[in-house]
Amino acid sequence: MERILRRGAGAGRAVRRLCVLAARCAIGTFVLLLFWSLAPLALGWSSLVVMSGSMAPRIQPGDIVITQAVDAGALRTGQVIVVANPAYPGTLLIHRLVRRAADGQLITRGDANPAEDSTPSAPGDVRGLPRLRVPAVGLPVVWLREGRVGPLVLAGLGFAAVASVACLGDHPGARPRRPARRGA
Repeated sequence: MERILRRGAGAGRAVRRLCVLAARCAIGTFVLLLFWSLAPLALGWSSLVVMSGSMAPRIQPGDIVITQAVDAGALRTGQVIVVANPAYPGTLLIHRLVRRAADGQLITRGDANPAEDSTPSAPGDVRGLPRLRVPAVGLPVVWLREGRVGPLVLAGLGFAAVASVACLGDHPGARPRRPARRGA
């Protein structure tokens, strides 16, 4: 019977270690994604959170897009660009460049939108080209902007739970096991 109990304790210890390892991997992945969303700022690039699904399915709300500045004259049709949104001043727009109008204005369209944007953008309003997409890291920003408290609270509680599991180590009262002596 004692042997069975020791086996059960060993299995429980293995499950605990596996859970701690999984939690640490999850926290590590989150930190790595956060790093990739901020590190390019050191190169002078910009970082922005996508707030709408107009570029779905490739770019989703909550994704962070890292952009590099570009000269508007170097843009090609078909590229995804970031421009000051002419329809909503003070916001940015990530859409695909469809064509240039005769007067040089840029005509854009979101991949998920059936029609071109109603208001063209001036070449001087180009802010850059997306170079890197970090998925879902910006979702809390989207939820906050939309006033969705439920997902924010659940995400916070989930993160706290995973972080607390990741901080678990061996049982504090456990003594290190000594290998059994042979011979002597």
